[in-house]
Amino acid sequence: MDNDKYRRRFIAEYREMTVRHKRLCDLLTQYEHGTLEDELPCSFSLLAEQCTLLGRYIGILKLRAKAEDIEL
Repeated sequence: MDNDKYRRRFIAEYREMTVRHKRLCDLLTQYEHGTLEDELPCSFSLLAEQCTLLGRYIGILKLRAKAEDIEL
């Protein structure tokens, strides 16, 4: 695979995951504060676990980026 193409895909994945993580964290915060306009699509604990795992995955992507000399 072309190195430049790989880097672009890697950066795109990192950005997408950070956006999803922020949206999910915001949703959970709104729920906790009672300001969420809709009901949660599933249990709070399941969404909280997903938020935690997304955060860990983002951390792994940052470590890989550093090891592979990819500027995020």
